[in-house]
Amino acid sequence: MEPFRHRRAQLATAAFRVGPVASNCRLDWWAYLVHNNHAASHRQRWQGVALRPAPGLANPLAQRQLDQSDDRFLPMKRLPLLVLVFLILLLPAWIVWGQTRPSSKNDFALVARMPEDGGWSDEAIEVEVGRPVVFRLTSADVVHGFAIGRTGLQPVDIEPGKWTEFAWEPTRLGEYTFYCTRWCGANHWRMTGTIRVVDPSGSLPTPTSPPPPRYVQLGFDIDKRPVHENLKGVEPSAARGAALDVSPTVDWINNQGYEVTTPLEAWRSLRDDPTASTLTDEQIWDWVADLWLNELDKAQVQAGEVIYRSICSACHGQQGAGDGVMAVHFSDPSVADFTDLAQMATANNVILQGKILRGGMGTGMPYWGTILTDAEMRSVTSFLWKLLFSAGQPSE
Repeated sequence: MEPFRHRRAQLATAAFRVGPVASNCRLDWWAYLVHNNHAASHRQRWQGVALRPAPGLANPLAQRQLDQSDDRFLPMKRLPLLVLVFLILLLPAWIVWGQTRPSSKNDFALVARMPEDGGWSDEAIEVEVGRPVVFRLTSADVVHGFAIGRTGLQPVDIEPGKWTEFAWEPTRLGEYTFYCTRWCGANHWRMTGTIRVVDPSGSLPTPTSPPPPRYVQLGFDIDKRPVHENLKGVEPSAARGAALDVSPTVDWINNQGYEVTTPLEAWRSLRDDPTASTLTDEQIWDWVADLWLNELDKAQVQAGEVIYRSICSACHGQQGAGDGVMAVHFSDPSVADFTDLAQMATANNVILQGKILRGGMGTGMPYWGTILTDAEMRSVTSFLWKLLFSAGQPSE
């Protein structure tokens, strides 16, 4: 009985320190509990509090329960840190992933970069005919542009850090070229890619060989034309030519048609016209300018000007003098000057369209055959003649 009485005395005089189970709070207070019943003292439990022995009293069981309760709340202590790590590191990556991941087979995210840094993030895309396509576009550096050739769709600007959508529903099988419409640098013309429009089975019809371009059929060398240095500085003016008030009595157009006639051939024909006997050589050139521009369709010239301003003027200049902002990057050979009669006197529509179609071999002149339609190339050519023959004429 002695051990029992000794144990009972300990319980009767035990003091317990009671503290709330909280991760960062150790508010302690003293509660003195007198337990007269030995069995009741072992069954009693306090909800929401941890029982700790008072200083000087050894209670390993209570201490172990306290340690376990602290371990149970350890994840709660670390929760704010985990949330902070997610917000700083994972949330931005999750947002970018959500923007760039395609939401369907015909949805694509494209990032534009300077050509030296890789150009388009994807340069070969395959879509299904008849299904709407959405391109989500952004830039990693400067302002770029996006357009799809031979579709008639208006280009869109691509700004750094901003997502822009471009919608298209392809209706014909085949390959299309997408390209940058903003002159971002000297190698801007390299920013192109290919879109294959396939049937539901993923195939394309066997391509047929197109007929050779007309400049090839007619045997024109679009890379080598004589330059008439004696015509340097001559600036034909259609306005001055109209003021002469003379009409030709000879056919100044080549017998193969206007499309293959050169200004020099027209000048030689008019020089031999009896009505031009009193005119100077410079006046004959003004006369050629007037007659030449009268052959052009005004709506076609206006359409050509829009295209020229968009894709040509950065190198060739606003007025076609070969002095665009990018011209300094091309010195051998230099950028063509469409206002220089010495260069343009031996050109014709077929030669100029061939140059646009194929591009300049060994120069920075890109090929536009997969981007511009035949009608668009003809309209650009018409505008080039206006640049040549509008000296001294106020712009419309």
